[in-house]
Amino acid sequence: MNRSIKILDLSRNILGPKGCTMLCEGLKENSSVLSLDLSYNAIGNEGGKALAKLLYMRGIQLRELRI
Repeated sequence: MNRSIKILDLSRNILGPKGCTMLCEGLKENSSVLSLDLSYNAIGNEGGKALAKLLYMRGIQLRELRI
């Protein structure tokens, strides 16, 4: 597990709902990311739900989130 990533900018990567859900699954065990940018990815409701679940599981460890 890579614990050195602090800022993760995936903006404008066409992730979509499925990609966002997969990303959230991968981030469940990574508590080092403090800034996450998912803007301009059309994550939709499914991706939003996965993101909300991730945030709930991680508490308030993210300092910055862009969607």
